[in-house]
Amino acid sequence: MIADHLSTLDESIDKAGLLLNSVPNLEIRTDLQSLHLQSFVLLTHSAIELYLESLSLEVAKMAVKRLKDENIISIALVSLISSGILAEATGRASKKIEALVTTDITLFAETAYSYFKNRVDSNHGINQKSLDALLIPIGVVPSDVDISTYNAMQTYAQKRGNIAHKFGAVQTTLTKSAILTELIVIKGGLRAYDEKARLALSTGMLA
Repeated sequence: MIADHLSTLDESIDKAGLLLNSVPNLEIRTDLQSLHLQSFVLLTHSAIELYLESLSLEVAKMAVKRLKDENIISIALVSLISSGILAEATGRASKKIEALVTTDITLFAETAYSYFKNRVDSNHGINQKSLDALLIPIGVVPSDVDISTYNAMQTYAQKRGNIAHKFGAVQTTLTKSAILTELIVIKGGLRAYDEKARLALSTGMLA
């Protein structure tokens, strides 16, 4: 049973939302309001990033555990070992990788997880490239599951980047209403990604 990472994300976003109590919905009137809205974007971006990393890492870990404990090859495990992450990390030829799978799939899965963990640990962001790198190896193709969220995450990541480079400067192009609307789309899509990841972990066959 994997943890309820979505609830943790919701709590983090709710806490960050306290910054918006004095921010009008449709316009920024003061420097302080702009600072609060920018801080909210930065905090929620970090919370979403942590959610994605936590979910992907736990699903991958549990997929390996199911193989070892139950002799189950889940969709998540197949995605992990077929994602190319080990070949990419080691530079081994594909034929050698295939040979390793047939010789000792558990060792291969554990090694793939190790390299995947390195990828997750070095992740910085929630853009489409990061989404693909984190979710495809656990059996979730984010653009197929929810394209609106896939695009919204890219936009939110760009907003975060713009703020980080100009933090503290008044940004009248950002509005509370627009940011919260984007987050509604993102949270809905993340729930779909979460469900797909859990399904990929629970669905499988005996090795």
